Amino acid sequence: MDLASPREQSLVIASVLGRSLEDVDRAVPRLAAELGELAYVSAPLPFSWTDYYRGELGPAPIRRFVAARRLEDPAQLPRLKRASTRLEVALARPGERRPVNIDPGLLNEHQLVLASTKPRRHRIYLGRGIYADLMLLFEGERCAPLPWTYPDYADEEQGVRLLRMRALYLELRRSSGLDRTLSRAQEDACNP
Repeated sequence: MDLASPREQSLVIASVLGRSLEDVDRAVPRLAAELGELAYVSAPLPFSWTDYYRGELGPAPIRRFVAARRLEDPAQLPRLKRASTRLEVALARPGERRPVNIDPGLLNEHQLVLASTKPRRHRIYLGRGIYADLMLLFEGERCAPLPWTYPDYADEEQGVRLLRMRALYLELRRSSGLDRTLSRAQEDACNP
């Protein structure tokens, strides 16, 4: 049952970062099985922003961004993160570490929120070991990074992809009738 109001529905997105394009492309269909039909899959993108994943994913990780075709209740973010973590483990071959790092998030008209298992002062605990990490704000037709925004998410090229996914969100919201529902709810609120 969907408990979120139409205004709260968000687009489910994910970053799939892997040792190789083969590993990433092996993960994407499995991730789609969890998220539902994908409406957006980026081209393969080199990841050179940090050495954080070097020990696990090697010196030249590859990434794809994906977005689901359906909108989701934001309360599902912890479930999405736990599912992506299980998938990372399931994709590992015997005796190896995870071949991919999957970071799910929710994108709406105003913001991008990622799921994290690591506490930080700006993250909000959602329960069951999962935190909401406000990564970006959308201001008009631009992405506004925050002091803690990861450099790759603050990048202008990445901003173009995120704005494309935001346009997808707005189109899905319109085509699903959520905008009409919102208009009626706003009228009702103004005319008690």
